Amino acid sequence: MTVTFIIPVKNDARRLQRCLASVAANPGVWPEVIVVDNGSTDESAAVARAAGARVLSVPYKRVGQLRNEAAAIARGALLAFVDADHELTTTWVAAAIDVMRPSDVGAAGALYVAPNDEMIREHARRGGFPADSVAQVRAIIGPTTAE
Repeated sequence: MTVTFIIPVKNDARRLQRCLASVAANPGVWPEVIVVDNGSTDESAAVARAAGARVLSVPYKRVGQLRNEAAAIARGALLAFVDADHELTTTWVAAAIDVMRPSDVGAAGALYVAPNDEMIREHARRGGFPADSVAQVRAIIGPTTAE
């Protein structure tokens, strides 16, 4: 089963680079990647091209419109909609293909888990955002269900 990753981006070159690296790190899988640039003024498009992605320039549209533009030209049998700030595990593509293999499955998704303080600190350690952001992020998302 062929996979097309559709990744919208706007001025997020640093995290896009990590996202694209995580897609490429899936062993034995060489998916099509379409990055839809929503009018970036940073190096997002250049980062995408350097990683081998096709780049569509679709400025000033809503994210759903960006995804639909890319889906219209995608060649994959499976469309994977991923945001530029997401990083995938190395088993993500294989798991997605397994889930989508049965003929009665037409779509799949994943639960969103709000980050706890440890997850936020780890993300900060890896350069995701400043280490002092834990309190700021906590104020925005509130307590997690595990708390």
